[in-house]
Amino acid sequence: MGFALPNITLFNNTNDGEASQLSPVYGQYNDGPNVFDFYANFEGPSIIESSSYSTINSTVTPSYTAGSASSPGYVTTLSNQGSSSSYLEWTSGPSSISNGLIMETSAYYGAPESSKPADQQILGLLSSSDPQEAGQGFIGCGGSGQPASTGVAFSSDPYCTSSFIEYDDSATTSSSSSIPNDDYIFYRFTVLPSSQTLQIASSSSSIFQYPYTGTLSTVLSASYSVSPSGSTVYVGDTSGGASHTARYYWILIRAYPPNGVMPFETVGPLNGQPS
Repeated sequence: MGFALPNITLFNNTNDGEASQLSPVYGQYNDGPNVFDFYANFEGPSIIESSSYSTINSTVTPSYTAGSASSPGYVTTLSNQGSSSSYLEWTSGPSSISNGLIMETSAYYGAPESSKPADQQILGLLSSSDPQEAGQGFIGCGGSGQPASTGVAFSSDPYCTSSFIEYDDSATTSSSSSIPNDDYIFYRFTVLPSSQTLQIASSSSSIFQYPYTGTLSTVLSASYSVSPSGSTVYVGDTSGGASHTARYYWILIRAYPPNGVMPFETVGPLNGQPS
């Protein structure tokens, strides 16, 4: 905590910053890359990220739309292309998942509710790049495809209203819980050494901002013994014969808090004196 006169700004985008939406220019003092284990924010007039992303083995190249005063920016991975794939990766993620971590992203998945295309949204932390196999990076409704890498990831597939958790190139578990088909989605993927949980929230009209403290629905839990190291953050989409639109607004990875409880502070009187 720093103290200064009202006309002096302490923000330096390194160890003093503020939430993007609080600045006169969106993200002007955003120091997310120095706060979280991994951070990428596409909502402002330029991308704020731990390192520059690259595209890998994609039939459709992801595209960035810069934000403005009236509309947040985003990365579009697919825009109604069928039988396609679109992936981004960063090699600056956490070097280990053994102590637990939480992966969160704000996304949009758009397709007519009646179509439920055989398409997937994917987020993972892997130990090497290019985790695709046979053109489909992750298991889907058909039961084929695995991440060709050690690490951990989830994918959601509205076609069979299922989600999947995978790690170490082979293991998978699935759930038939309902997956939003035409909504803004907030994903929270909690990875502990012996358990993994995927939770979501959805909205038909509002983009999810950080921090999200509202209600979450648990769509999938697994009990894998996870110990591989990983450093490549991987996000993307695949589509079958149908098509959908997919966007990502921000992605972050943070350490799992001690005993699962986030620290907090309170301000109030102490023995009759301000504290």
